[in-house]
Amino acid sequence: MDGATGYEYLKNRRRHRFCQNSWNMSRSHPKRKTTAGRFAKLPRTVLATPAVTELTHAAFRVLVLLAAQFNGHNNGALGLSKEQAFNQNISNRTLYRTLRALEIHGLIERTYHSSRVPPRPTMFAITWVAVDDTEWSKGSRVATRTFSTWRPPAKPKNRPRNRLHVVQ
Repeated sequence: MDGATGYEYLKNRRRHRFCQNSWNMSRSHPKRKTTAGRFAKLPRTVLATPAVTELTHAAFRVLVLLAAQFNGHNNGALGLSKEQAFNQNISNRTLYRTLRALEIHGLIERTYHSSRVPPRPTMFAITWVAVDDTEWSKGSRVATRTFSTWRPPAKPKNRPRNRLHVVQ
């Protein structure tokens, strides 16, 4: 041990082993916390489009819940069941209304319809990422990005109402 105590020897050995294998990304740093968890990837280019800025609060929440399920290779197999929505305080009616709104806005696309046997929710894909080849979807190389062409419907012009005039 060259005059080093047992603790210093283990400490130096551990440090040497980490430095020696620093190229190996599967090893974690001994002093870093690894409780970061997963996150929802919503790029700024997506958030700045009118398709997202015109969403209701509930629709944006459902979009974040779907995007949080994406792990890098399961686009096309993102689903949100009634029970999962209920746990997030989203009613059935709100869930289906917001999923339809997200499809209309071009932020998600349906890849697999729901079924009762076996029970499975409708599967979706986010459109800013290419669809992966999964059990419920067929892969494509290019993201459709249909949200970028969505425009809000034109608002009707304020016309004066036809008022009844009393003629004397």
